[in-house]
Amino acid sequence: MVIKGVTIPQTSKAAGESMAEGLPVLNRALRAEWPDNLRVVEDALRTLPESAEWPGLFRVLLHGGGAGRRTALVLWKDDPVGVVLLRKRGWITWEPVTQWLVPGFLFPVRQGCTIPVLAALNREIRVAWWRFPAPPTPCFCVHEIKPSPVHRLACDEDFEQFWKTTGNLSMVRQAERRCKNFVLKLDPEGGAEWVVRHWEQQWRTDRNVPSRDLHERLLTAAFLEGLGLHHTFLLCDKSAPAAGATVLVHGRCVVASVMFRLPEYDYYGTGTFLIASIFRWAAQSGYLELDIGGDHEYKKLWAPVGGFKYEFTVSPMRLYLPHVVATKAGAIFSRPR
Repeated sequence: MVIKGVTIPQTSKAAGESMAEGLPVLNRALRAEWPDNLRVVEDALRTLPESAEWPGLFRVLLHGGGAGRRTALVLWKDDPVGVVLLRKRGWITWEPVTQWLVPGFLFPVRQGCTIPVLAALNREIRVAWWRFPAPPTPCFCVHEIKPSPVHRLACDEDFEQFWKTTGNLSMVRQAERRCKNFVLKLDPEGGAEWVVRHWEQQWRTDRNVPSRDLHERLLTAAFLEGLGLHHTFLLCDKSAPAAGATVLVHGRCVVASVMFRLPEYDYYGTGTFLIASIFRWAAQSGYLELDIGGDHEYKKLWAPVGGFKYEFTVSPMRLYLPHVVATKAGAIFSRPR
């Protein structure tokens, strides 16, 4: 498959979460319960594998509260296979609470059973597949797989040489000159909250209503910062923040999370200064790679395409087919005549 001249890797049947063969049989053997008693959920979690990259995070989110959430326990006979924390996303659509919070993890689940567990919930669930070992595989319950490229650069590469080839180096130099009187702070007290809250306010859909995931983002930042897995870079004009960015440590790689810049400091190129500083910090700290994600054209100035992220829907056919029919009908009737 090719997107804008970039080849997307195809998945072998044995790779990662490739469950197309045998999935219908496994799915029929699983059943979902929706316990209100968190002790039941805790008992199940003790039998399931902990996330190696994000130890303890799921329990923090589980007990952290939040509106519009439900917890599902998926069993094979009486044995737990997975525990899923869901958030309502639309009229009939749900998403994992961990969505876009951390890469490579959705919920505690037995190996190879992520898609079967989601399918057993009999809901329409939007999934972000971000830095997993293998791409998702199409099957009867996985629909609308949408890949998009992400930009990554190895920390032993010559950053400035790459930036020179993209025409970005001159912008970096200019930002460094203009920001020379500012102070860059690493993990200052309250820094993560300042960045996350301002970023959320900038991108929220309704200016008067906080985003659904703000509470979980703040919980995640505070918890992972204590483990050394979340870092905040705060650029200050004297003592006042002017811009900030957060990153996650995923194994031996650094992954960009969120960034915010006060518009009155745009002249200084604070965003450019922050990104260049994070690249240099990652290299000096001994990390292997910096992943700055995708979705924005400017990222190709910083790093080449180094992989893909995916979004898709897990849904039973009885929910998915009416959605397809309604979408196509809308497209037909909206055509000019």
